[in-house]
Amino acid sequence: LVWSATRNRDHLTQGDPYFFLFRHALNTGIGLALMIGTIWLGHRTLRGAVPVLYGISVLLVAAVLTPLGTTVNGAHAWIKLPAGFSIQPSEFTKITIILGMA
Repeated sequence: LVWSATRNRDHLTQGDPYFFLFRHALNTGIGLALMIGTIWLGHRTLRGAVPVLYGISVLLVAAVLTPLGTTVNGAHAWIKLPAGFSIQPSEFTKITIILGMA
């Protein structure tokens, strides 16, 4: 479905009709790996790591205010990573808060 809906967007992909398909497959693979890793760790291990995860989340949110932060669609809330990825640290902070309150 991703490929059929986006294959004609040559102006966005420099002529590669499979760009969004490969990008979607890569993001799906990363998500599955993170899901399996979380299941493998277990909730007790994650609960013990909450203070460390919270500290990392605070540092990532603060990093947005440094030159590491970039503006995407008008929001200066992103950190650009290598290989064309960007992360929004507030999403990790939300997960950390949920783990801490659970």
